[in-house]
Amino acid sequence: MNNKLFKDRILFVILVVLVRVFMDYAFIEYIAIKWKYMGFFLEINYFKVFISYVLVVVFVFFLKKYNANKISHFFCITLFFTMYLPIGTIYGYMNQSSTFFTVSSLVFLIFVSIIITLSNNKYTIGVSKENIKVHVKLKLVIYTLSIFTFIGMTIQNVDNLNFRALIDLSDVYSMRSSATYYWGMNYFFSWQTKILNPYMIAISFINKKKFTQWAYILLQIWLYVLTGHKMVLFTLIITFAVLYLSSRLNNIPMLFSKGIAFIFSLSISEFLLFKNSYILDLFIRRTFYLPALLTFYYYDFFKDYGFQYWKHTLFGRVMNIDTELEVNPSYVIGEAFFGNVDTNAVTGYLGSEYMNGGYLGVLLATVILLVIFKLIDKYSYNIPKEIILITSIAPIFNLWNTAFLTALLTGGVVLTIIILKQTYIAQEQRLV
Repeated sequence: MNNKLFKDRILFVILVVLVRVFMDYAFIEYIAIKWKYMGFFLEINYFKVFISYVLVVVFVFFLKKYNANKISHFFCITLFFTMYLPIGTIYGYMNQSSTFFTVSSLVFLIFVSIIITLSNNKYTIGVSKENIKVHVKLKLVIYTLSIFTFIGMTIQNVDNLNFRALIDLSDVYSMRSSATYYWGMNYFFSWQTKILNPYMIAISFINKKKFTQWAYILLQIWLYVLTGHKMVLFTLIITFAVLYLSSRLNNIPMLFSKGIAFIFSLSISEFLLFKNSYILDLFIRRTFYLPALLTFYYYDFFKDYGFQYWKHTLFGRVMNIDTELEVNPSYVIGEAFFGNVDTNAVTGYLGSEYMNGGYLGVLLATVILLVIFKLIDKYSYNIPKEIILITSIAPIFNLWNTAFLTALLTGGVVLTIIILKQTYIAQEQRLV
């Protein structure tokens, strides 16, 4: 092992431990106090805290061996920081179920060990280059969907327009509740803002097509102003960040780990200085703590109520399967744990797939996730890392932020694979 690789691995271990400590501190001193009315509370079980840290060490044993040129390794580390670490914090400091935490840890450990240790080194991300080829049929489809989404969303939501949302994020909630998505826009809007716009911005940037680049930047901003979805704005910021840091993307997992540690340290500094933290309130709570809390809530409810066997998914609707619940499960959880039937308490794949099929459902989803990551690895070969990251980040984010099948379809994971596959084929044909 060369000296730089050894230092990188040591630094990665330090960053993981540091982030977990920051995560615990922020939860104890801020989240469990200010956001108690939203279901967070403090009931420390020191044995569970200890066990959760032991498991962090076990995970780090595998994760520190990551390959910086494998996109699946980066996404695996992303899920670890954003999904698994917060679950450990909630488990120990809110005294949650040991059974569910143990099984979730075991399933996720299997996933991590397979991704990290059983990788084919052939498929690695490419380097930046000019004139990335996009198949003419793919380009035509993207342009058609872009125009259709622009027209459809504008006609439906132009009366919902609120330019203040660009500078005041507190305005977005009223906008979001009144936005409409007829004509299939619940799919097209999601695909456009999470995948197609970022993909075209990245392609245009690398190919130096400034008109196309700015057209898609403005379309992303327009769709945000129409609906108030912060994820649309967040995706655009991530796109800019990746393009700006293009020259530093030689070790994406390390860059990401440093970024997470910096965000937590910045939020804690904000809290210590001002006794309040907008970063914790608007970003970290929603991205890290809330999905982890909801994961345990789904387990608590459906272990007693009974599994739903994917009745509330597209599969259930197509098969016309009867459901016992009068509303979607997310609203049932909202009423049961937050006292409000209008609360759409959506969780990530661990909670949603336990709801659907118990531990077998969680294992099945993990196996599918393994296949997805391997496909993304394959279709990332010889494609610039900027395009891979910008096209994939938002859909992968959905895996810990929404139900599994929703992430695959509405969230755009399947579409991402299709887009990357077509780009991969075009690049292969160009090299022949």
